[in-house]
Amino acid sequence: MKLLIIGLIVGFIFSYLKGFIFKTAQKRLGLDLFPNTKTSEPFDISKFLNGFFNLKDKVLWTKDWTQLFNARKLVIYGVIIGVIYGYGWYQGKQGQVPRIDLRGKETTIQLNEHFLHVKKDGSMSVEDKEGKILKEIKVKDIPELKRALRPYGFELKPYFSYGIAMGNEKIKQDIGLGLDWLKWYKLRLGNWASNNGIWLGLNYKITDNFSIGGGVGKGWGGSDLTGFRGAFDF
Repeated sequence: MKLLIIGLIVGFIFSYLKGFIFKTAQKRLGLDLFPNTKTSEPFDISKFLNGFFNLKDKVLWTKDWTQLFNARKLVIYGVIIGVIYGYGWYQGKQGQVPRIDLRGKETTIQLNEHFLHVKKDGSMSVEDKEGKILKEIKVKDIPELKRALRPYGFELKPYFSYGIAMGNEKIKQDIGLGLDWLKWYKLRLGNWASNNGIWLGLNYKITDNFSIGGGVGKGWGGSDLTGFRGAFDF
């Protein structure tokens, strides 16, 4: 239950900040795809009754479908589906057996009064001195592995950032240090400080220690920045 709640919180924070980054970057680059077209309409009882009881009007049916499946609701549906899928996948991994590759060999390591037995197939068990198995080791028994397998959540991952910064019609080299603090599958959200300013951005994991991404920021002199970069984990 805790992981589900964390997933919902992380999902909605991620969706909101991702939307903010994309919209801000599009406006700064002159690619605004989300113009403000919101209009207000006064309440009308006749329209309300017609909309509530009319089953023949195709226009009303179309409006209902767009209300059910508009972009905002699709974000909500996407977050919920992502959280449920990720939770099921993660729970399934907890019962799996991690394996250490010793090239077909086995070994026994003394822990305290017990021993860790690494078998020929790479599986592990905790045994007493007589060789009686006290516990078969699974993924859920290794905290570091559990954290690494979480599909979403809060984390603190420092990285080195290198890319370009665009601001005031100039393109500059951008070098800095950053910290990812939110994880959503292969996406990461975080901040970094560079020679040009302070940033908020997204990273997409390519390998275990390398990501590509971009973001928006404020220059040290107050200018608006938009940039793209690669991030190398420490």
